Amino acid sequence: YFPEIMGNGKAGLLFVFHQNNQFSYIALLLLAKAIAVYLVFASGAKGGKIAPSMMLGGASAFLIATVSNTLFDLNLPIPLAIMVGSALFLGIVNSMPLTAPI
Repeated sequence: YFPEIMGNGKAGLLFVFHQNNQFSYIALLLLAKAIAVYLVFASGAKGGKIAPSMMLGGASAFLIATVSNTLFDLNLPIPLAIMVGSALFLGIVNSMPLTAPI
């Protein structure tokens, strides 16, 4: 059970920011949130795309930065990676790649 998938994604993004040592849980949370978002939008429900995309982007960036730090010893700052990933997904989902990071 993943209580962080409920709602718009803010709780999940805050969890990713503050729980940097739970790699497997965040990976499963990312998968569960992606499935939940897909099912909600596929069912025809109305909803926003901003917060869910930021949560998915932040969790994805956390996983990529953690793997990169472990395998390649890059020493990437995890909070910065989460913010960049959130902005990147926000730009992709809303088709505005240049204005999302601003």
